[in-house]
Amino acid sequence: MLRTLHGKLLLTHLAITVLGLGILGVYLLQALNDAFLDQVKLGLMDEAKLVALHWGAHHLPLESGEALDREATRVAEEIGVTVVVTDRHCHVLAHSPGLGEGVELRPEVPDALRGRVGLCVRSGPKIVGRRMHIAYPIRDEGRITGVVRLAVPLSRIDSQLAAVRRAILMGMALLVVIAIPLSLVWSERLSTPLQDMSVMAAKIAGGDFGERVEVLGEDEVGQLGRSLNTMAAELERLFGQLEAAAARERDFSGDVSHELRTPLATVRASAETLLFAARDDREAQREFLGDIILEAARMERLVDDLLQLARIESGTPLKLRPVSVAEVVEAAVAELRDRAQTGSLRLDVALTPALAVLADPDSLRRVLTNLLENAVAHTPAGGRVSVVAREVAEGVELAVEDTGCGIAPEHLPHLFERFYRADTHRSRQSGGTGLGLAIVKRVIAGHGSRITVQSEPGKGSRFAFVLPAAA
Repeated sequence: MLRTLHGKLLLTHLAITVLGLGILGVYLLQALNDAFLDQVKLGLMDEAKLVALHWGAHHLPLESGEALDREATRVAEEIGVTVVVTDRHCHVLAHSPGLGEGVELRPEVPDALRGRVGLCVRSGPKIVGRRMHIAYPIRDEGRITGVVRLAVPLSRIDSQLAAVRRAILMGMALLVVIAIPLSLVWSERLSTPLQDMSVMAAKIAGGDFGERVEVLGEDEVGQLGRSLNTMAAELERLFGQLEAAAARERDFSGDVSHELRTPLATVRASAETLLFAARDDREAQREFLGDIILEAARMERLVDDLLQLARIESGTPLKLRPVSVAEVVEAAVAELRDRAQTGSLRLDVALTPALAVLADPDSLRRVLTNLLENAVAHTPAGGRVSVVAREVAEGVELAVEDTGCGIAPEHLPHLFERFYRADTHRSRQSGGTGLGLAIVKRVIAGHGSRITVQSEPGKGSRFAFVLPAAA
């Protein structure tokens, strides 16, 4: 039992209860004893004072004799105490029956001879129970001529204290009996959350982050439980992110393998055909060599995009500096102008020449080029692709707009995922690697911004982002 927290708390609570009740009982008994003694002392002092005044007022002779003994006996019987009278040399002159020998050895008598009231509570081998003794000086015309000593048994007080002691012990026993179930409930209430936290900690150590403890209060135990729940939730979130990242990495590796396998298979097939079947066919040779060159270029673009994405995701900082928007836009448009003309597309630019942003020029040109490539690839002949730059409150907004086929709503949340294609067949035909928008998103995020998409199927799309204006 002592090995468990529940048992330790239970025994500790019971020990504190018993100790507290014991201290309280001793204090109550002592207080009652002092109160009873004070009450008896006050009464006995008044009696002693009256007897001393009586003795001194009548100028009774302070010489031993039967007359004095009778007077002492009469006074003792009248007030219900034992009376002893001594002279100023502590010699007993008179006493009531039952007391009187060895008075000079009693400490209260010398105190009275010094003009004070002597008081003593004691018991002795010849006396049953305690007695209170008070000695009061007898004065005759201001002089101390003797001492009157009164003694009263405290048996009634002792019996009352014994009854109180028994009542206190019975009360203590009753309170202990009541305290046992209360201690059980209290210790269980305190130890159960801690035991639950111990179980939860063990599960967390084993990799189970879904466990939670019930928080019942605002005390330290409750705060500990709340902190443990918060830690478990954070660990669950972090491990979820790690698992998701690992899954993405596995998917990414599979996607890369797939993307490389397709052109490699084409290159191999073309090479084998050239080697075995088209050895003498010049036209076929040119066709298959063209396929090899095309697929090699596609693999080169894929490797370039993978390297670019790896640099971005490794945290390589961008080299930000003031950049002319017109220069970067013109460079990106120049790369796509021939392809747009081939597809019978109109490629427009609408911007203010003086606009400048704080950006990495090469990365920004790559972003615009990727967006323009997508727009040109998904806009039919006779359509229009536009690059628009304008000042806004946050800086300079750059947008690529097209009048193409648009994007279905269910594809919008996944557009910026690696190797995601809304139209797989068309993307592969256009030579896309499936990494362009993933690179765009991460480059824009590296500039402290985010890219937004507005699209309606059959009407076109608009990709836009805002960069800080150069000072």
